[in-house]
Amino acid sequence: MKSVFLIFSAILWTLNTSACLNEYGHAMDGSEVRLRYLSLVDDGEVLRKNAKKRLEELRIKLEGNDTGFKIWSDIAVNLMKIGKIDSSLKILQPLVKENPYEYELLANIGTAYELSGNLDSALKYISKGYENNPYSHKSSEWIHVKILEGKLMEKKRPGWLDTHSIITKEELNTILQEDKDKDELVSVERVSRQVFYQVRTRVPFTPAPNKVIANLLQSIGEWNSEKGTFENALLSLGYALKFQPHHDIQRRLKEKIKRLNKKRRRLGIPVPDFIFGLVQRAEINPELFLLGLDDFAFMMDSIATQREVYEDSMLVLQTEMDSIGNVNIMLVKQNANYSDTIEVKDRTISKESFVKYLYLAFGLLLGLVFYYILFRMKGR
Repeated sequence: MKSVFLIFSAILWTLNTSACLNEYGHAMDGSEVRLRYLSLVDDGEVLRKNAKKRLEELRIKLEGNDTGFKIWSDIAVNLMKIGKIDSSLKILQPLVKENPYEYELLANIGTAYELSGNLDSALKYISKGYENNPYSHKSSEWIHVKILEGKLMEKKRPGWLDTHSIITKEELNTILQEDKDKDELVSVERVSRQVFYQVRTRVPFTPAPNKVIANLLQSIGEWNSEKGTFENALLSLGYALKFQPHHDIQRRLKEKIKRLNKKRRRLGIPVPDFIFGLVQRAEINPELFLLGLDDFAFMMDSIATQREVYEDSMLVLQTEMDSIGNVNIMLVKQNANYSDTIEVKDRTISKESFVKYLYLAFGLLLGLVFYYILFRMKGR
């Protein structure tokens, strides 16, 4: 009975939340395209709180004599999250000497050096880690290398970030040429997600204003306005405006946002309902556009959380369904009145047909409840 109620609850929950999973934006020709919207939330306080909790869990593991280098690496990572960079480096330096080809250690010590301001050492270890594992962090570590190179240029020539791009359009277009077998929009979206990933991981450590984040977002925003989607072009330029400390560049960003909206109207690109208010603010004044960005980011984070819960619930539901199916198979075998061997073949249910089975289960459940009520009334 518990399983039945779990199935019933999961089906109702699925019906209520599945709409959150369908995210569509618009290419600059007006056609719909599936994409992940850029949203940035400064959740540094949450990150630090979770890090302290994790450190306590790791301390308990150490008391249980689990003292491998992976445990110490995790301790170093969480020390970084609460701002104890020197302590983190003291842990990581001997670990890297003992395990010079371990990607996680190389990435962690490179990040620790970056946070400490030692950019040369940071570039050395991040580059080495990228060579060992170019597909890490959603294949975005090449951007981390470019960021460190840009930071070093800014250190040598103050103001370099105001006049140069960390990632140039030429570099981004080269990636498109390498993806000849893929749709261009798909490639633009893939690269955009890599940039967004690197930006999102930095925001808790580097809140606005920040020239590096502003530089990255401006580049990917301008690129999307030419080859990608209207929504991510607008959001990228909007966040670039938020993080940009230089007033002259802010003014130019506002003009870019206005031109992007004029282009949208000229091409007749529709606006999704849930960012309609943002677009209206941007058309009136880009400064007003910034007022709605935080609310939008929290909404998108809520959707992402719901997606994780949805996926976890569906895994539980499928396990329950499989369990019920196995019980039914056993009953059939036990009660068979013929001597022929009953072969029960495993069937792989596709995602599309799985939804149909859920609706069927829901209908059968309602039928059983209705039959039970009638039986009780007849008995009385």
